[in-house]
Amino acid sequence: MSRTIAQLKSAAKREGWAQYINNDNDERALRAGCFVDERFGKHVCDFFEQFLCHFKGEWAGQPFKLADVQRDKILMPLFSWRRPDGTRRFRAAQIWVPKKNFKSTMASGLTIYGLVGDDEPGAEVYCIANDRDQAGIVYNAAADMVESSPQLAQRLDVRRSQKSIRYGTSAWIKALSAEAKKQEGHNASMVICDELHVFDEYRGRQLYSAMRFAGAARRQPLHVVISTAGDNDLGLGFEEYDRAKSVLKGDIEDWTTFVFIAEADKDDDPAAIETWEKANPMWGITIKESEMRDSWQSCIGSPRAINDFKRYRLNQWIGTSEPWLDMDKWGACGEYAVEPYDLEGCRAFGGLDLAVKTDLSAWSLCFPPSDEGEPHRFLWHFWIPEAGIVERERRDRIPYREYAERGLLTITPGDVTDYGFIREYILSEHERFDVPEFAFDPKYGRDLCQRLHDEDGLSPIEFIQYPSNFSEPTKYFERLVQNVELAHGNNPLMRAQASQATVKTSSQGYIHPVKGDGRKKWYRIDGIVAAIMALQRAMAGGETVLGEDSFCVV
Repeated sequence: MSRTIAQLKSAAKREGWAQYINNDNDERALRAGCFVDERFGKHVCDFFEQFLCHFKGEWAGQPFKLADVQRDKILMPLFSWRRPDGTRRFRAAQIWVPKKNFKSTMASGLTIYGLVGDDEPGAEVYCIANDRDQAGIVYNAAADMVESSPQLAQRLDVRRSQKSIRYGTSAWIKALSAEAKKQEGHNASMVICDELHVFDEYRGRQLYSAMRFAGAARRQPLHVVISTAGDNDLGLGFEEYDRAKSVLKGDIEDWTTFVFIAEADKDDDPAAIETWEKANPMWGITIKESEMRDSWQSCIGSPRAINDFKRYRLNQWIGTSEPWLDMDKWGACGEYAVEPYDLEGCRAFGGLDLAVKTDLSAWSLCFPPSDEGEPHRFLWHFWIPEAGIVERERRDRIPYREYAERGLLTITPGDVTDYGFIREYILSEHERFDVPEFAFDPKYGRDLCQRLHDEDGLSPIEFIQYPSNFSEPTKYFERLVQNVELAHGNNPLMRAQASQATVKTSSQGYIHPVKGDGRKKWYRIDGIVAAIMALQRAMAGGETVLGEDSFCVV
């Protein structure tokens, strides 16, 4: 006769491991015959403290002394729980913590343990991430740990150029990104997935899915996600986080996935010390009150910075519908006059963001201030194809034909935007204003801008729309709005786009503009993008530094 859960708990209490039964899925594991053997958890903890060293910061060179939360809340339960056959209970782990809470060091330590301490013949451990740089973070930390440990350095072969660490001839750690051509065929014993929140919806999702089941032939594979909350509640990262929350609550029956989440709740005061301590398990160790206070103070007055604080420091998901620009401040920026005839002959820098069918094509000119106290003035023009204009107005909730009559945009014949109209307009702008150069996105603009360069003598500069290229001008654009140092001439189309724009932060900390809510397909931010591109050239002062030819890459 099978035992009741009360009897199973009583037996666990007698064995001394009742503290490991914390939710419905732990109870389900008991019913399935799982048990706790702390020798396995202690083996991992001892490995960390005996063989691993910190390699940077105030503890550089010191042994890896585990904090209580690392030992008792993560490593001990993750590795001590066993299945009836003696293998690990958990085959997946979801660990979501704010920045500076042991994420990279824990991940790198686990990769090394997976290679040499996990009793897995021919171990294959993979550090996976969305891009090469991010994949290298955990790998480089593991390599530094190996080289800082006399015992490990003698036994392991670190090959940084290949982003691998070898143990003998048939076991290794390798860094793998979504950019890699080969994502299938791996026989992984352990996978450490870093910053899942930035995985894209194509290659990132493919890599994650492939590696999630890459250990099917292994005896006790382990797939670990260690990440911070993101700013895209429509992507893979949020899907996995949301599922992990349901596993933790017991709403989903899954006793094979370990979950640890440290976060502030939605209604918690982000300025309260109690919230900071609640969200940060390494409070008082790697997280200092004074440093958190300084971080919070630096955010006041900036909605974007406050959202970043909530995400990075409190591990709260910030949906893409969260505000970026203060629309009251945007309205105040309309107090400055922007009249094209007043600016004729003035120096300006351009930005061109082209589209084909769905989005608008946008051109923006940024006129830097000529005297102290003047704002940065912006002009815009847009193009849209004529086909389906009535349906487009209904869907986008914008009176495009009215705006065309007012000279704010041009409706081109046909069902795709006619770039010939754009060429003529840009040529007329160069005749009217002093435009030394303009930035363009080569995705759709290469052919048009090649003609403007070769045949018309203009100076287009490729602006590849990477977050790293967007980051500084995006921050500056935000600052201009916040300080009411930007003049937009009360362009109604731009007010709509400003309200629909937000920013997304990459894993390296770069920000770039995105549509504010992916669920609302009518959102358009092409004018914001073009303005930021123009501002980037204005910030560069017209200095082309990446090539002798003016047709070069930013």
